[in-house]
Amino acid sequence: SFCTATRTSASGGRLLAVGAEAGEGGLTRSFVVDLAAAQVEELPLREPRRGATVVPAPNGTLALLGGVHAEGTPALTVEAFFPE
Repeated sequence: SFCTATRTSASGGRLLAVGAEAGEGGLTRSFVVDLAAAQVEELPLREPRRGATVVPAPNGTLALLGGVHAEGTPALTVEAFFPE
């Protein structure tokens, strides 16, 4: 199960997809899809983690929070994604 949340840009030309790799212990990953150019770019997380939650914010961003590191310690940062 990959896609946890998506958000499109105001122009509709770019899509942000955030989710987790399939399988137990799958890392959270994020991608920007340029629909016009048919290109996909992975956005690295500042703090790699698994089990993170993604929530849409009222300002149009996606906020990634929670989860744990590979060794099991909590991930404490919040990462914001802007679809523009």
